Amino acid sequence: MENNTKKTIVLGDNRKYIIIRQLVYKDDTYYFVSRINDEETEILNDFNYIKEVKKDGKSFCEFVTDPEVLKVLLDYTNLDED
Repeated sequence: MENNTKKTIVLGDNRKYIIIRQLVYKDDTYYFVSRINDEETEILNDFNYIKEVKKDGKSFCEFVTDPEVLKVLLDYTNLDED
């Protein structure tokens, strides 16, 4: 699995996010992300968990909304490392 930490992703609505942490839970890849401005110079106060979904050979992202999954991801997101 490729490490995507610190990479930028652009969602379908052109919002940009930087990947802060990459996690694997139940064989699915999740990202703890922060929205960044269009110039990619400023981190905005908009943090989320996103799940990577692969379909027909393409990768898509969806926001995590399941409270149980969010709790597990939050427990495993160690923000003190860097």
